[in-house]
Amino acid sequence: MKNAFIYLLVAISYNLSAQTNPEWINYTSGNIINAIATDTNDIWVGTNGGGVVHINLTGGGKEFYNRSNSGLPDNLIESIAIDRDHNIWIGTFNGGLAKFNGTNWTVYNKNNSPLPGNYIKTIATNKDTIWIGTGLWGLMKFDGKNWTLYNKSNSDLPDDIIASLAIDDSNYLWIGTGLGGLTKYDGKNWSVYNTVNSGLPYNWITAIAIDDSNNKWIGTDEGGMAKFDGLNWTVYDTSHSDLPNDRVWSISIDKQDNKWIGTYGGGFARFDGTNWTLYNQSNSELLGKYVQALKLDENGNKWIGMYEKGLVEFDGLSFIGQDVSNSGLTQNIVRFINIDHNGNYWFGTHSKGLVFFDGNNWALYDSSNSGLPDNEVCSMATDANDNKWIGTYSSGLAKFDGTNWTVYNSENSNLPDNHVCALAVDDSATVWIGTMSKGLAKFNEREQSWTLFNSSNSDLPSGQIRSIVIDDENNKWIAMMGGGLVKLDGIDFTIYNNSNSDLPSNYLEWIDIDSSGAKWIATYGGGLVKYSDTSWTIHSTSNSSLPDDYLQSVLIDKNGNIWAATLRGGLARYDGSHWDIFNTSNSGLPANNIMSLAADSKGNIWIGSSGGGAAVYRKGGVIVHIEENGFANRPRQIELYTNYPNPFNSSTIIRYFLAKPSHVRLKIFDMLGRKVRELVNEQKSAGNYDVKWDGKDSEGANAASGIYFYQLMAGKHVNTRKMLYLR
Repeated sequence: MKNAFIYLLVAISYNLSAQTNPEWINYTSGNIINAIATDTNDIWVGTNGGGVVHINLTGGGKEFYNRSNSGLPDNLIESIAIDRDHNIWIGTFNGGLAKFNGTNWTVYNKNNSPLPGNYIKTIATNKDTIWIGTGLWGLMKFDGKNWTLYNKSNSDLPDDIIASLAIDDSNYLWIGTGLGGLTKYDGKNWSVYNTVNSGLPYNWITAIAIDDSNNKWIGTDEGGMAKFDGLNWTVYDTSHSDLPNDRVWSISIDKQDNKWIGTYGGGFARFDGTNWTLYNQSNSELLGKYVQALKLDENGNKWIGMYEKGLVEFDGLSFIGQDVSNSGLTQNIVRFINIDHNGNYWFGTHSKGLVFFDGNNWALYDSSNSGLPDNEVCSMATDANDNKWIGTYSSGLAKFDGTNWTVYNSENSNLPDNHVCALAVDDSATVWIGTMSKGLAKFNEREQSWTLFNSSNSDLPSGQIRSIVIDDENNKWIAMMGGGLVKLDGIDFTIYNNSNSDLPSNYLEWIDIDSSGAKWIATYGGGLVKYSDTSWTIHSTSNSSLPDDYLQSVLIDKNGNIWAATLRGGLARYDGSHWDIFNTSNSGLPANNIMSLAADSKGNIWIGSSGGGAAVYRKGGVIVHIEENGFANRPRQIELYTNYPNPFNSSTIIRYFLAKPSHVRLKIFDMLGRKVRELVNEQKSAGNYDVKWDGKDSEGANAASGIYFYQLMAGKHVNTRKMLYLR
């Protein structure tokens, strides 16, 4: 057993009433950064599922824009560009192109404009012209009124995948394609450079930057970086230079003509034309090695967008992590949402552990800070004593009582399979466990007894168990992927499949039971099915308004409404006669791939998505207590940022922001709540501050390795965060 460890993340702001709350709230992670744009004192950050974050360098505040609180059409951001009028142009993965002038949003997509598709990979601006690189359909030119499409069919453009764009001093457009190399377009003529007719080392062009001498610096996906002066090519790769990795995804050039090169796998590098300086996990405080975006601000600071490590600011000396998540979610793939007896919310992520939210504070449980044996969590159930039973992908079953963890796996118990897909707890506190390929297990913890059911020793059909629900008569209803619907009355199994019943598909994902005892079944390909003892009712795309026949979850709310989570069509609500469809086009739903559903006592519907994090919906306004920091575009009184690096082994930088002058106290505590050191205790004016902690206590001795809290107190405001010190 291990003792549990909970750390508090930044809470989210607003205390909202039902009358003033929005109907939709998105909770997202900003750990994956796809795009960065800078504009004087502003940084605009595009995240992979968390929408857009605006950082004001002067005031230090942050604004979060997503599907629920703005006109942003998609939370998955591919590109950002800023025009001469300071309009923000945002390219999304599936929502088209958005323009934001600071107040109003204008969205262009394939339905309301000549855009051929909604996947906008890259954008470049020039005077009144916006050049739009699509992910599949070629290049668009937009002058504010007229649209012109260039593709392989109507021009000499060599490829319709446009991966990067840049405009030189002659107003020539340089186009990096996915398969066709580099192209120059002067408004009339097309010049194509590829691996066959030039010194270009690779045809997939991921980045283009142009220096003051009009040299083109070209990043490729696997061929390193090339310099092209109009005549000659110079190639820099891992074989012929100190470039740390041949996947060059971003290039920026500073005022001293240094090239700052972000690689996907080798960190980033500075190249002055002769010498290389490398920044990676082994020689700097950079935590990750996958750099997806790199931009310079007006002061020459580098803003580095990482894969799964978030946003980092580098001033040439120190690395400072910037929190661009509006919640404590560690990932935007939410496999399940469980609400315990105290009304707390538990989010199971695809590979980043289990996240807890009490309406104010967030906490993470993962394999590094708790007894959770696997960060890929698949299922969860809460028993009558509020113990949490958690099924993992490859490490078995974990029980968490709020303090201690107990793990059951195939090596230390009779659990037949370490991939636990489904869980339920009956009135006798018996845990029912559905596995990936080895059937059903019944576990009585008090007696430490296991009973196994599989296709060899019972009538249980073979297949993956996706969900288990227990009715009022203590019957177990089991949804199987490939095996149909199974009822276990304690002795006998009854099998319903597409051969012996009207069940349209044997591939089932979820079951819920309404107040009349009817079973509502989410099938994977056969739509939504209602089973009432002897009668079957099928709702599909062919006979109802259900938007997709591939369902991943179903939920009955307290009003008897049926909620169906679909693979591609968003969320459907059915009241018995009428359907309401929610998707990314008509609501604040963050993604159309919905993986999980839950309903709380306040009437809120909690929605876990694949790629868009979590959402909450309630007609008339969500009722959830939310403190400061987050989706709301409202200035904060204080902000305490994530320390960087974290973990650290010598020293770390703690950054905080004050909106107004305050007396500040910044303290370090250990896990037992004992004060280790006070770093700040004085009056401070408004602004941003950086404080270094060298890992020493108040006596000057080195602190022990372990988990520490740092707490900021400014006036009446208190924020606390966690860090890990590794000596």
